[in-house]
Amino acid sequence: MSYIYNGGYNSVFIKTKDKLTRYDLDSKSHYEKTSKKIIDTPHKIEYTKHINPQDPTKYRMSQGLVEPISHKDLDTVENYLKRQNNEI
Repeated sequence: MSYIYNGGYNSVFIKTKDKLTRYDLDSKSHYEKTSKKIIDTPHKIEYTKHINPQDPTKYRMSQGLVEPISHKDLDTVENYLKRQNNEI
């Protein structure tokens, strides 16, 4: 994948209705507290959206685990960036 698609940025954020996924493509490794392991780059972190039932306009995001990126994840990022650049 060419990082030119992302304007030289190291991370890509893909947002859906219920979550946000940050794909770190080129940066430092992260220490995952839950597994007590160092996760090398590339890796991803998913954030889940929790909507306030009393006020649906308010929400908070909780961070999930740092996980290695699969080939499928890389394809998802590449397709997303191509769509952003109107190349598909």
